[in-house]
Amino acid sequence: MGYTAQRILRHEFPELGDDVWIELKNPYLLPANRLNPAREPRRLPNGTVDMTDVAKIGYETYSWLIVAWNVYPAWDGESDMDDEPLGKPSAETLALVPTPIEVWITEQVSAAGRPS
Repeated sequence: MGYTAQRILRHEFPELGDDVWIELKNPYLLPANRLNPAREPRRLPNGTVDMTDVAKIGYETYSWLIVAWNVYPAWDGESDMDDEPLGKPSAETLALVPTPIEVWITEQVSAAGRPS
């Protein structure tokens, strides 16, 4: 019979707007190696981990999970808000999403890695 869980998860963010949503490959159905970073983060000259690179690696991993979305850049707190949705999911565009969207993706991936 196979797995009965949804292959694609869709989540809407009405608190962000009328048509803000994301569709994500269901992390529960994916092998663990696809949810883990593909590389180690760079180290700074003083030997500490480059936290900017850690974030980029996370965005690279998460962007692969996104099937489709209608998401706008987060507001920078000063300039006018952007009326154009972000383009194709990538590490660069994922770095621009509002916090609730990033939190939701992280929750989905984290939950898949925890035994029930």
